Amino acid sequence: MGKLFDSPKVQEDERRKYVRVPTNLYVAYTLPDSGRKEAGLFLTKNVSGGGLLIETFWEIPPGTILDLSIHLPTTFLPLSAKGKVVRVRKTRPYGRYDVGLSLIEISEKERRALIKYLVSIIFSKADYESLFRKEEYWENLLFESTFPLGSESHPLGA
Repeated sequence: MGKLFDSPKVQEDERRKYVRVPTNLYVAYTLPDSGRKEAGLFLTKNVSGGGLLIETFWEIPPGTILDLSIHLPTTFLPLSAKGKVVRVRKTRPYGRYDVGLSLIEISEKERRALIKYLVSIIFSKADYESLFRKEEYWENLLFESTFPLGSESHPLGA
């Protein structure tokens, strides 16, 4: 599968169900199963309907489950989700890490709100003239974001 968009603002990868969009959102977290009350705040580097990439000053072990509150500028209340650390990569010699989180529990209503926000970012950064020439790409993005291929809700089935 090739690139869906010419824009460098949107990253698309064959392994992913959702398009990643570079954006900075505040995400509060707690460690529900750690036995201690640990909490904090992250800033995202990119976000999709299925996960987040954040930068931290400490290494979070893969497999760690976090309770997340994702703060969108378009909603009054944050979105609630559970995220699982799926990837950790040291990015700088001074102890910064890129941490990939998969959204393992999020309501469909909140996932749609997240996707709607991400699509609004794409539209706001898009060249409107070329946007209308590539209308079928946008339709595919919206369709696949709402009904990921392989999901039970996809009209072509799982």
